[in-house]
Amino acid sequence: GSDLVNVLARVPTGRLVVLGEPGAGKTMLMVRLVLDLLARRVSGGPVPILASIASWNPAKQDLRGWLSAQLMIDHPALAAAPSADMKEPTQAAALLASGLISPVLDGLDEIPEGVQGSAITRINDALRPGEYLVVACRSQQYRDAVRPEGGVEVTLRGAAAVQLRPLDANAVGSYLCDDAAGPVAKARWDPVLKVLGSDAPAGQALETPLMVGLARAVYNPRPGELAGALRDPAELCNPALADRTAVESLLFDAFIPAAYRHDPACRWRAQDAEGWLLF
Repeated sequence: GSDLVNVLARVPTGRLVVLGEPGAGKTMLMVRLVLDLLARRVSGGPVPILASIASWNPAKQDLRGWLSAQLMIDHPALAAAPSADMKEPTQAAALLASGLISPVLDGLDEIPEGVQGSAITRINDALRPGEYLVVACRSQQYRDAVRPEGGVEVTLRGAAAVQLRPLDANAVGSYLCDDAAGPVAKARWDPVLKVLGSDAPAGQALETPLMVGLARAVYNPRPGELAGALRDPAELCNPALADRTAVESLLFDAFIPAAYRHDPACRWRAQDAEGWLLF
């Protein structure tokens, strides 16, 4: 978060696109960015607002109109009328018009594919000189949006771009082992440590914070648990897992049971959670 604040500060226009693969940590980085911007905010300066733009339909609504509606949902008091000398209908609209909101927009890739390009155009239309803006998107979806096949190229005007890189193999290994709580639990990771950073399916899958976090939750014992009673992380190296997607699917499938295993007396069950989440 702090590093991203420093990057943003070096961009003369104050506009930044954050790109990354699925699970690379874009959303959490946006949360950290907002918190760091708030910590550095001077009195009377613009307030950073994190918003997921998955619900925005740029074909029907401009960015400021959608942001105003989101502000009133999250902060109902902003639906009140502003001071008499302002022409905007609500305090939310007045804040936006006055440049007192800095949008941090997450999930450009979640807007339907056919209108992602028009979303960028709408963002360009809404921006004024000196206004800060941060947009997060999956790398490939952003490439497809700005350079559509047979379409008109469009870019976020005046914006710099940074891309989140895969995790370092040593950092991943340290994270998994440090949380293992004991030499027996750490030794269980040996087969996986050997393939980190390689082209092996497990090595490729364990390049993002999401997958590493899932692996930690599934295989590392919690207080009071015995490592030998848990699933063995060596299964991530099973030759039957032919590619990265297969390893990721195993981790996704194992996560909900692992999340509920720590408290057998809990009235919530893993089977119930899976049904509710699927619904």
